[in-house]
Amino acid sequence: MHIDFILKEFEEHKNETAIVWKDKTYTYNSLLENYFHRKQKLTDEYKVLNGSVVALEGDFTPNTIALLLALIENNNIIVPLNYSFNLGKDELINISQPEIIIKVNEDDEINIETTDLKPDNELIKILRERNNPGLILFSSGTSGKSKAAVHDFTKLLNKKLPITVCVKKLYAFETGKPSGARRKSSVTQFGKTCTALIAIRPPME
Repeated sequence: MHIDFILKEFEEHKNETAIVWKDKTYTYNSLLENYFHRKQKLTDEYKVLNGSVVALEGDFTPNTIALLLALIENNNIIVPLNYSFNLGKDELINISQPEIIIKVNEDDEINIETTDLKPDNELIKILRERNNPGLILFSSGTSGKSKAAVHDFTKLLNKKLPITVCVKKLYAFETGKPSGARRKSSVTQFGKTCTALIAIRPPME
């Protein structure tokens, strides 16, 4: 439903390399199969209810990727956490109030914890009423206590652009013209490479 366009791309490029993790390559097909496997386990074994606030703690491992996609499709409100970041983690948990914490360790092993927390944020209630997945992100907290922002994940997903259009959305580049600071970036998406010059600030006219 929410991620059909991603799953379609996975299927169309299933034999291509999607990620390299710990010197091992994983194809889009392996991620796709893992997604369906974790999606079923999410409700049958992990007992993650639709609309629950779930903290997902881990690095960019195959299981973390599969779980993220499964949680989106299960309309969960997701709190991404990095296990290497221990300072202030309890504070982030208290702010976001996850009902379930899914930890994926360095060996890609999964551990599920339930909490006694009961999220009462009004924005979370709205997401649940809409039956939409959510994403909770935090400020750096450099000026004091970290602040949380609750996003409707469907709106973030709807901002997708076809890879063939991405260059048209960026500033044109002409060598030698004083058009502001730029950096060259190669963006690879689903086996296709889009080379673009991304303006850090608008061109000087």
